[in-house]
Amino acid sequence: MFDPTIALDSPEGNVTHAAEFTVNANALVLSTAPADGISVTVTKKQGRSWTENGISLGDTENSIARFLRAGTTELPE
Repeated sequence: MFDPTIALDSPEGNVTHAAEFTVNANALVLSTAPADGISVTVTKKQGRSWTENGISLGDTENSIARFLRAGTTELPE
C-alpha cells in the first residue's frame, strides 16, 4: 500500500500490512470479526481483457485501445 506521508516516490512510500481477509472457496473470511453494530460492505470489481486473444492492443478496436492511440505521438528522430 502506498503511503505518501513516508515518501512521495514509490517504492520508498510502499508499506506492507498484514492481510485483513482471505478468500477461500468463494467465501470471504475476515481476520478479525467487526465490533457489534459495525457493518461490512464488500464491493466486487470485475475487470475485462483489453484485447481479444491473438490481437495486439494496437490493432484492437475498443474504447481502451482508441483512447491509448489518441494519446500517441511521434518521437523525433
